[in-house]
Amino acid sequence: MRLWGVVTLLMGLAITPSLLIAVTYGWQGEASELEAAQAFGVALATALLLGGGLMAAGGGAQRQLNRREALLLVALSWTLGAGLAAIPFRLWAGLHTFTPGQEQAFGSYINCYFEAMSGLTTTGASILTNIESIPKSLLFWRAFTQWIGGLGIVVLFVAVLPLLGAGGRHLFQSESTGPSKEGVRPQMRSAAQALWIIYMVITLAHVVLLRLAGMDWLDAFSHSFASMATGGFSTQNASIGQFQSASIDWIFVFFMILAGANFGLYYRLITGEWRTVLRDPELRAYLGFLAGGALILVLLLWGHSLPTTDGRSVTGWGETIRQSAFQVVSIQTTTGFATADTDQWPSIAKQLLLLLMFVGACAGSTGGGVKVMRVLIVCKTVIAELQSVARPRLVRPVRIGRQVLDPQTRLGVLVYIAVLTALFLGGAGLIAGFEAQQGGVDAATALSASAATLNNIGPGFARVGTTVNYAWFTPASKLLMCALMALGRLELYAFLALLTPGFWRRD
Repeated sequence: MRLWGVVTLLMGLAITPSLLIAVTYGWQGEASELEAAQAFGVALATALLLGGGLMAAGGGAQRQLNRREALLLVALSWTLGAGLAAIPFRLWAGLHTFTPGQEQAFGSYINCYFEAMSGLTTTGASILTNIESIPKSLLFWRAFTQWIGGLGIVVLFVAVLPLLGAGGRHLFQSESTGPSKEGVRPQMRSAAQALWIIYMVITLAHVVLLRLAGMDWLDAFSHSFASMATGGFSTQNASIGQFQSASIDWIFVFFMILAGANFGLYYRLITGEWRTVLRDPELRAYLGFLAGGALILVLLLWGHSLPTTDGRSVTGWGETIRQSAFQVVSIQTTTGFATADTDQWPSIAKQLLLLLMFVGACAGSTGGGVKVMRVLIVCKTVIAELQSVARPRLVRPVRIGRQVLDPQTRLGVLVYIAVLTALFLGGAGLIAGFEAQQGGVDAATALSASAATLNNIGPGFARVGTTVNYAWFTPASKLLMCALMALGRLELYAFLALLTPGFWRRD
């Protein structure tokens, strides 16, 4: 209970920058920002009171965490954290006087919770139809929730809170992404601190370059937060396509690639282990997937008129390369920014993007998806099994780089992918079932909505494409997709373990 109190307090304190922005714009005469300032103030006070009460109630508890307690704290941190992050949206909607016909997306707490969970899990799926009608401070808060979720709010707690003690190791292992935890230092608190320093430095560099390319400071910060978190929340209805700038597009491509790589490699790079970084098999495969996907997409789209998110259409080699590279990087890193209306692309191009959705980013990155490392392990395992059929007496170890993979690791990866596939198909089936009473939904929408939320991508295809949103879904579907987002962000097991009878059984 004490640690839940700490989670609540820190989530409350994270509201402070958005509160200051709302007050600043409110003083300049923007009435909606004054309403947002009130909403942030009440949300901050609520979080501080609740967090303080939980800390006081759990003051005498032991500070050490076992693995089960760590898993429970992780799951509840995301669930309750999204609940707290949703409060400013709902309070502002209650304070604001809407004009006839104005969007009231935040009038439902389920909508607010969906938006907050999408932020913290860095998914980027949104229920907003007219993003630009929302106060700037609330848009900043959306992006900031993604930045907080980028390396994980739990990792942040391990970095700054010595009270976790040895239990901090369990938290770090529960929150860190990928099939292995290599690439960072074994001391969990030091590792988390190093990750966050690297994360902040790259984010600030991203902000500066976007500002130099023509964005204002608020847009630069908001988009950098979303980009480094591979989240995809934008302050513009047309996403990055609104800026109509090749330089801005290529800056995003570069930093999305950085965000999708293993952050542990950056630590090795700054400590002089650049040869290790260059030899990293996952990094090579990751860059290969991006380059190969972009090249294939260029060939598929060449000669087509490509519709953009801001209503234009572009043609020519330069634009085809730019649009292809941006969308491939955005989809595979699970960022979800858009410059093109991909739903208007040829079917085979959309199928390639769907495949890249599942490949995802690297282990140890802020991205989602299966992860490139797991794809490598599956490919190596399949090749080894085929070779054993042809030459049963040949014993050849399965390696990733110089590391020999034990059978348990390979089995774990295969089980993970099987569970992910089952959740993807089950999620799509449930979405179709929930929407049946409202006129139904086509298979492409149900499948891509399930894939986009489970893999923490955001936009899908058909009725959840890059130019539309998730506002029209029923409350049941939205809550299901919130669960899929959380499952995908914490790589399934942190939540699924809570559903097993053995988790709650006393040893």
